[in-house]
Amino acid sequence: MTQALTDEMFLDDWIHLATAGIRLKHMSTIGLCRELNVCANRLIFSTTIRSSDIQQVLIAALLPRLLTAFQGAVLTGQIGLASEAKLLVRKVLEVTFRIVAVSKSVEVANRYVQSDECHRRKFLNKLSALKSVELSALEMEQVTRLKQEVNDAIAEKGIREIGTQWFAEQAELMDLYNTAYALLSEAAHANVRDIGEVLIQADASDVDHLRYGPDDDGLSDVPCTAIEATLISLEAAFQTLPIVDSMCLQQVRRRMTLLFEVVGGAD
Repeated sequence: MTQALTDEMFLDDWIHLATAGIRLKHMSTIGLCRELNVCANRLIFSTTIRSSDIQQVLIAALLPRLLTAFQGAVLTGQIGLASEAKLLVRKVLEVTFRIVAVSKSVEVANRYVQSDECHRRKFLNKLSALKSVELSALEMEQVTRLKQEVNDAIAEKGIREIGTQWFAEQAELMDLYNTAYALLSEAAHANVRDIGEVLIQADASDVDHLRYGPDDDGLSDVPCTAIEATLISLEAAFQTLPIVDSMCLQQVRRRMTLLFEVVGGAD
């Protein structure tokens, strides 16, 4: 997308003009995203949660994380922050793997909660390894005590660290993990392949200019993944959480099929 640039770049007021252009170009995609968002929020606002049901509690807590990541992907995508949109779609997938896995098994839900001890141990180890901050003797004693408590709990309960791949396996979504999630992770880690897209070469030897400015790839390449993953999450979530009517999810899925499979996602 060609756009007059200033020293303020995305913080300049002209970004509203760029956003208007991207919204117009991708009107159908953004419209579907908004419809899904409204449907999801209505379902969340109308459900009830049993505090004694660990699956319901975890899923209910994960749903706002899913939807803020989804909303953030749409917002950054329509501003032209394509790489940032991809990062947020990656988070949508991470939450999706967790929601679906937890919905399938109470054992997964329990292991998810217990795995927090591994995260506590990791942060305590980092705290005790700080070089630029000198902890007092009392503070070091407290850290050492907490580390011992965490290590004892991990050993007693046989807790293991679990990550995104494990959740994807439990959710039976490994194809999504090995394709979309793997590709979107390139943007998260600033790998050479990802940053290489910034360099525009005029010929084989010289870099002509940097690709830096509003880019609508965030709404042309990744929204199908975001919408599909969010739908998968909601369908799994509301098999566990009670709702009166899930018709809006069926309507969004039909529209998604029409938009991305029949017409290839073209706006």
